[in-house]
Amino acid sequence: MARWQVQWRVLTLMGALLARAAAAPIDDGVARLRREIATRMVRKSTGILVTRTAHGDALEDTSLYGGFYLGALSLAWGETRDPETAALARRVLAGLLLNASMGKPGFVARGVAEDRTIFRGEPSADQYTGFLYGLWEFQRSGLATAAETRQIGEVWQAVLKRLQRDGWQILTNDRAKVTRYGKLAGIRPTRSERLLSFVLSGAVVTGERSWWPEYERLRIPRMKSLGPWERFESWVLIQTAASLRMLCVDEERPAVLRPYAETSHQIATNCLPQLAGWAAFGIDQRPISEALRDRTFALRAIRIPAEAVTTIFLLGDDEQAKRALPVLREMLARMPFEQCHDSRPLVALEWAYWLA
Repeated sequence: MARWQVQWRVLTLMGALLARAAAAPIDDGVARLRREIATRMVRKSTGILVTRTAHGDALEDTSLYGGFYLGALSLAWGETRDPETAALARRVLAGLLLNASMGKPGFVARGVAEDRTIFRGEPSADQYTGFLYGLWEFQRSGLATAAETRQIGEVWQAVLKRLQRDGWQILTNDRAKVTRYGKLAGIRPTRSERLLSFVLSGAVVTGERSWWPEYERLRIPRMKSLGPWERFESWVLIQTAASLRMLCVDEERPAVLRPYAETSHQIATNCLPQLAGWAAFGIDQRPISEALRDRTFALRAIRIPAEAVTTIFLLGDDEQAKRALPVLREMLARMPFEQCHDSRPLVALEWAYWLA
């Protein structure tokens, strides 16, 4: 099927969903969503946002999606000034800082067990992306105290120093080898945006002007390597979108900002076909609990559309956001949050709500 045919089918689906979604109770959906994440997925003892509550590795993506959830909560607090939201954000922040305290300075673990002695190592560029994005949103929201601002700056500085010393590669805690997916220095889509966001926003967050010339040195050879590859999955694009959001906020020069904005539009457009998977949720005739145990179904019908819709809102593309809004409304109104064991699509949906 040609790409234009796929996009036409998606747009047709959007039109059908729009009528049903107009009155969808999305505020009630967000309240249910928050309750499920806060009570089942954020550990009280550590503040770690577990990846799964059943059927898999609980610590796989706690820095990645814990950071994304901190970002979502920071946006929520900016809108509501709700004290319960602030308290939950600080709980999640504590979990992220715990991940950053288990190894040598600048090393960020994937996750930490409840006993606080065992941690999941082998972090990837993904984990650092979510981790730093969350710190960035928390600080810029105005929620951070002076002490928290100082601590965030110190942690970010340690991360940048370690990465710079290691040639902008992510190494194991003992520096024995580059981790899987730890080749951050690659001049190619997704890696370029992430590295540049780490350094540019790091210069802003830490206040260390020495990072500005390093950002320029890294930026110049990478400007032609920005952009999406159509084969990238939703969980890759959402991370690139978080980095582009940081770059578009912290880069003030119009000529430099333009390629970041153009890349954002391209990625938002490429996400449209990924929204179509949500239609399968209403078609599948199995009991919900049985369908959700089918990992392929849960991935295609729930996680991919949730991450795709969030990516579109992250990138601030008004044209594509109008097309994504019906899917967001439908998912918030109809998703069986109480039966979901994977935190990632749930985090994505609350995040999208506060971005929309």
